[in-house]
Amino acid sequence: MDYCLNAKKKGFKVIVDPPSVIYHKLGGSMDRWSNRAIFHNLYSNFIFIGKHLGWRKITAYGYLFFLTAKIVKDRVLDSLTKNRLEMAERKKWRGARHNKLHLL
Repeated sequence: MDYCLNAKKKGFKVIVDPPSVIYHKLGGSMDRWSNRAIFHNLYSNFIFIGKHLGWRKITAYGYLFFLTAKIVKDRVLDSLTKNRLEMAERKKWRGARHNKLHLL
């Protein structure tokens, strides 16, 4: 998007060729949903907004703020849920082992 907007600002004509096919390997060097990938995506959006959106920056930065907050919230809740499930599994296992020993 940045490339096309810069080309357009310099007077080039930007067109779309619908039948064309582009193969793009997402996350070739990192997992697509890793914290690092998400950080770089959000940071790139931050730079793009500052560079191209003019008077719409306030709305775009607001959207980016709420998107970031949602991602953080989801990551924290996923982490808590995962920890709770792991703790429950460990308790279940200890309970089963304890009951076995108790029967002996």
